[in-house]
Formats: sequence, structure tokens, C-alpha cells
Amino acid sequence: MSVELFKKYYFYFFISFIFCSDDRINNIINFSSTDFSVINNSEFQFNLGLQSNNLVPQSYFFSIDKLISNNLFLSTKILKYQNETFQIFIQNSISYSSDKNPLNGSFSFNYLTDNNRIDRWNNLGVFFDNKIKSKITMFSGVYFDFMNFDNNLWKTINYYFSSKFEISNNISSLISLIYNPDYSIFNQSIEFSIKL
Repeated sequence: MSVELFKKYYFYFFISFIFCSDDRINNIINFSSTDFSVINNSEFQFNLGLQSNNLVPQSYFFSIDKLISNNLFLSTKILKYQNETFQIFIQNSISYSSDKNPLNGSFSFNYLTDNNRIDRWNNLGVFFDNKIKSKITMFSGVYFDFMNFDNNLWKTINYYFSSKFEISNNISSLISLIYNPDYSIFNQSIEFSIKL
């Protein structure tokens, strides 16, 4: 039942992205992130975190990850970034994590409200994991933000680095650093995950 609801939810956002796009490049760069997810021995995972860069101050977010199959995950991330008005960033992601090799992938639909306008874009990423110890995993990779801009495809690259620490059987932390060389901006975040 819960899998069917997640499928309908993601189908809705996929259709809404196809039929509408916007041209706010600065907002994409300022809020660019990836919600690549890996869940071990759990159906759901709840995440709380903090994201910031040199243009956007600290913004708090939460996300929910759902295990769909042995290697496929769906995730929804919601971030509120202005106190004066209710402005939010929503990211819906599909992630794949292989058990047999270090290659992983992620595809996201992104929505950002800005003064009653909505910016929409996608990102696609490839990530590699390296398990250092039983409780520490390092991730590195790249992801591309892209959208239709004046009937042209606009895209930019982001380099992704993160460390995941297993604090206990049900709690872990993830520290991430993202660098965009096209616009010389760093995004950093820290989050804590609870397996449900």
C-alpha cells in the first residue's frame, strides 16, 4: 500500500515537471543539492539536517526515504529557507545503490518557491562509495543540474563528497560538501538519519 502511494506521488511530480519550467538560474545554483539515499535493513528512514552556502544562510530541512526494492529508494526532501514568508524547496529523488559494486546513481525533481513563483529543474548524479570501516562510508561523485531555459538546455556540474557515520544501529550522520566550479560556490550540509 505505501509503495503504491509513493509511486503515485512521484508520478504526479514527474508530470508537473514536464509541463512547466522556469528561468531562475541563480536560485538553482544557490539551492543545488542531491538527496542520494542508502538505507540498510529498514523500510523507511527519517532525516533532519542543515544546509548552507556563502549566499544562502543556514536552512533546516527534513526528508523521508522509502526502500522500494533491494537497491531502489525514493526520497522526499523539504527545506524552508525564509522566515518572513513561507518559501520552500522540495526535492523528490530516485536513488539506486548496488550491492555488488561501488557505483550508485540518483535522479531528482526539484521545486523552489520564490515570491509566488516556482522554479523547476532536474539533476542526475553518479556516485561511488568506499567503505573504510564497518561504520564509516565515504561517497564521491558528480551530478548535473539541468533545465529548459529559453528553449535551450541549460546545465551545470557539481562535485559531491560526503562521509557517513553509523552512530548506532538505527542512527547515522552524513556530512556533505558540494562544489560547483561553473559558479564557484560551495554547498555544505549535515544531517542525522533515523531508521524506522
